[in-house]
Amino acid sequence: MPARVVEQSDSNYTVARKEAEMNRLATLRLIIGFLALLAVPFFLGCIESGGGDDGGSGGFYCPNCNETVTWESYGNAKFYEFGNDDWGWRLNSSCGWRIYDGHEGGYGDTLQLASCNDGVIFVWAWQTFRGLILSEGWKGQTEKGIMIGDTLDDFLYEYPTFYWNNEYGGKVYFKRENPDVTAIFKDEILVELKIGRTF
Repeated sequence: MPARVVEQSDSNYTVARKEAEMNRLATLRLIIGFLALLAVPFFLGCIESGGGDDGGSGGFYCPNCNETVTWESYGNAKFYEFGNDDWGWRLNSSCGWRIYDGHEGGYGDTLQLASCNDGVIFVWAWQTFRGLILSEGWKGQTEKGIMIGDTLDDFLYEYPTFYWNNEYGGKVYFKRENPDVTAIFKDEILVELKIGRTF
C-alpha cells in the first residue's frame, strides 16, 4: 500500500506543476500582448517626440488649409519649434506639400514648401521654421477672425497698430516687431499675409 500513496502523491505533484506552468505561460502572453500594444503606435509613426532636433512640443503633423493663425504659429506649427529642414521635407513626402518656386534650402537659400494651391507656404531658414506666406488658397483665419478677402477697414479695426509705408507703394501695411508681419491689399481687399522671416 505505501507504494500506491507515493504514486498518487507524484500524480498530484505533476498536475500542480502543469497548472503552475500554464499560469506562467498565460501571464507571459499577457505581458507580451501588453508590450506589443504599447509598441504599435511607435512603429506606425503615430507618436512623435517633441524637442531636440525634431523640434517643438507640438510634434509633427500635416497642417491643413483652414488652420487658425497667430503671429507666432500656423495651427500647431510654431515658429522656431516646428522642426528643422527635415520636417519641411517630411511635409513633402508625408503630406503632399511641394517645393515652392525652386526653394530647396541649402547654403544661401531657404526651404519653402507650399500647399493649398500655394495659399500656404512654410519657410525654413538656418534649419528653423521661421515664416509663412498666406494667400487665396488659405481658408483659415487669424486669431482675431481676419481672413484673406477681408477689407482693409476690417483688418485695421482688428489690428490698429499696423502702419502704411509708401516706400512700397500701393496698400502694404506692416507691424515691425518679433515677428514682422506684412499685410498686402489690392483694391482695399487683403490678398496676402507674410508672417515672420519670409525673405
